[in-house]
Amino acid sequence: MFKGEINEALLCDMRSTVKSGMALGNDSFKQEVADLTRRRQQMGQRGRPVEWRKQI
Repeated sequence: MFKGEINEALLCDMRSTVKSGMALGNDSFKQEVADLTRRRQQMGQRGRPVEWRKQI
């Protein structure tokens, strides 16, 4: 199927982008995809915001 091996770092990037549903490419390509799809193409911070927690 492939004439050569895929770089391990590229393979890891491909797997993580497939899992997260993000685009794989340089920053200008990601920005173009974000503009077209109206979805962000960067991973956000996980969890709820700190301000969300109740004050004691």
